[in-house]
Amino acid sequence: MRWVVELEGQPEDEIESADPIAMVAGNLRDRGLIGPDVQIRTREEDSGLILPISTNLQTKRITFSRDMRALCEDELRFCILHENAHIQLSRRFSIFVCLAILLWIVALILLLRGDAFSVLGAIPMLFLGRMVYGSATYRFELKADYRAGHLMKSEFHVMHPSMVAKSALSHVRELKSDKRSRAEKFLRIIGYKHPKDEVRVTGIAARLDGDVCAVGTTATDSGGQRIGE
Repeated sequence: MRWVVELEGQPEDEIESADPIAMVAGNLRDRGLIGPDVQIRTREEDSGLILPISTNLQTKRITFSRDMRALCEDELRFCILHENAHIQLSRRFSIFVCLAILLWIVALILLLRGDAFSVLGAIPMLFLGRMVYGSATYRFELKADYRAGHLMKSEFHVMHPSMVAKSALSHVRELKSDKRSRAEKFLRIIGYKHPKDEVRVTGIAARLDGDVCAVGTTATDSGGQRIGE
C-alpha cells in the first residue's frame, strides 16, 4: 500500500507546499515513523468533525480540521504520532472492546429472559462491560501518549516531551466543537473514560522527562517557530 497525504480540494503536487500538516506528516513518513498504509487528511470544511482530530482505526485514516494548522511543528508531530500509536495499538484495543461487547450481549440476553434471577445477573454484567471498556480507553490513551512522547525525545531530541504534549493538548481542547459534549454523553454511558490532560502530561513527564514539575512549564518546540509564519 502507498502512503497517502491528502488535502481535500487540491491537486496532490500542491499539497506539500500548501499544508503544514502534510509537511510534518511527510517528514514523519520519510523517517519511517508512520506506517505506509496510514492516510492523513486535512478537511477544509468542519462539517462532520466532532473533534479537531478524528482517527478511523479500521481504514487507518487520520483526519485533521483546518484549524489544526495553527499548531507548531512539534505539536503537530506529537498529535500525528499519538493518533498513529492508536492505529498501531488497535488490535489489542479491539480485544477489550470485543470482551465488553460480549459482556453486554450476555446482559441483554439475561434481561430478555425477564425473570428476577436473570435481571439480577445482568446488572453485574453491564457494569463489568463498562469497567472493561472504560479501563481500555483510559489505558490505551496513556499508552499512545507514551509512544508519541518517546519518539519526540528519541527521534527529534525534545528534552521535555511533556511540554510539547501540554501545549498540543491545550490547543486541541480549544478547537473542540460543541458537538463533542453531546457525543461524549453517549460514550460515557457505555463506560468511556478519558484521562484528564493534567494526568496525561504528568505521566509523560514522569516517564520521559524525569521531572514531574514540567507540568507547570510553558511548551517550546525544537524549531521555535510555527509552520507558515
